[in-house]
Formats: sequence, structure tokens, C-alpha cells
Amino acid sequence: MGEAKAYIGLNNIDKVKEILKETMERDRKNENLLMGILEMLSDLDLDFSNELIANYTENVGVDNVSGKFRAEIIEYANRDEINETIETAQKLHDKAVEGKEERQYEEGSKALLLSMIDESKEFSKNYLVQQSEVDNITKRLKESIASFEDKMIKPFPKELINSYISRLKNIEAQVDASYANWDLSNAEMGNILYDAQTEYESILNEIYADLYKNLPASKKSSVEADQNNYKGEKEKTQYEFDNMDPMNIGTWLVQGIPESFGNLAKENCYYLIDKYMK
Repeated sequence: MGEAKAYIGLNNIDKVKEILKETMERDRKNENLLMGILEMLSDLDLDFSNELIANYTENVGVDNVSGKFRAEIIEYANRDEINETIETAQKLHDKAVEGKEERQYEEGSKALLLSMIDESKEFSKNYLVQQSEVDNITKRLKESIASFEDKMIKPFPKELINSYISRLKNIEAQVDASYANWDLSNAEMGNILYDAQTEYESILNEIYADLYKNLPASKKSSVEADQNNYKGEKEKTQYEFDNMDPMNIGTWLVQGIPESFGNLAKENCYYLIDKYMK
């Protein structure tokens, strides 16, 4: 032990490990000796310290260590949650299938999850770690699980699709019936069209929310691009209104604007349903 301390002073860690390993080989079941060595090593070499602990517990049996050793070494940090999370992640990984069909996962997603599982397993072997470190890697593994599940290709329930289409058709029918009513003034028709526009845009926002929630990560950038295109089309329509001949602005203001915006939202609803949900 004195020789090992001398080599620590010389910063020759390899020689320190050689001496201490030989020392433990001479007295494999000496718990006090191991505790002294661990105190000496401190933060010099975590992997080597864990190796010595693993060898010791294997030689004496984990049920035969002292209460002090169990409290200060084996149970210093609670690993129940990380071990349970590793088991959950491993089962999820093993059952998952990559592909392009419903309930399958994006290609490459299993490798990413497995990498985090392996890192967590390796970490869980360490005895000399703080609880905060255990909690941190548990959090990272849970985030990896959530990210992996987000890459699953989820089917959209048919009742959800049918509900959207039914609501759209109902608004269309109400607008068509209003056009057939010759007794309505421009202002009244404008209000009906404005209400229809508001409902179409509300449905469109719901569809976007469902797409972001259910689509795998690889398709969300496409949805975002479609959403930006829709915003651009709205801005173009607004620009046309802002720059139209003042002589024509009256009727357009009352009926043209809400009808144009409403039809734009409606068309995008059907476009998104056909592209992503069916």
C-alpha cells in the first residue's frame, strides 16, 4: 500500500494499478483492504475501482459483505429505476421492426436506441457513482425511449378521418344552401362565408396538430413545409386584396375575402388528409 501511494505521488497510475491488483490477489476476501484501496484510488480510475469491487463481491458473495460495505458501496446510489428503464427499453427495441408500414419504425432508429441502452448498461455496472449521475442517465434513456416511440409509423384512426371529412362536407352544404337563398343580402352572405372560413381554418389547425402528434419525426418536416406553403398562399391572397382596384373592393371585402380564405383552408384540409392520413 505504501509503494502504491509512492507511485501515486509520481503520477504513475499504471504502476499503482499493477501493485494494488497484486495486493488484492493475495487477500481476495479482505474487505478492509479493499475499502482502503478504494479510498486511496478515489477518482483516479473509476473502471479499475469497479473491477476490484466486482472481483471482491464475486469472491465473497454479495450476500456476505458487511453492512458498511453494502451501504457505502453497493447501495450508495439507488439503481432500481435505471435498471427498470433499461429492461423496458430493451424489450421495446427487441420487439420493434423497422420499415415503412404502419406500426413499424424508421430505419436507423433501433440502432440509436440500442446505443443508449448499451451506454446505460455499462454505466449501471459502476458502483462508485453519485445518485445525480444515475438520475441523469436514467433521464437520458427515457428521452431516447420517447424519441424512439416518436419514430413509429402510426395509423390514423378511420373515425378521425371520417370525422374531419364529415365536418368539412357539412360546412360546404351550409354554404351551398346559403347561395341558393336569393333573399340573403351581400352582408348576410358575407357573414356566412366568414363563419365558414373560421370553421375551415379551425379544422385545418386541428389537422396540423394531429399530424405533428402522430406522424414519425421524418415526416414532420414535410408537414411544416406544407404549413409554410399555406401561410404563403394566404399572404398572396391578402396581397391581391390589398392591391385590387378600389372600385371593386366593396363586394370583395364582404364576400370575396372570406370565401377565398375559406376555400384555401378547405382545400388544404383535404390535401393534408389525402397526403398523410389515408
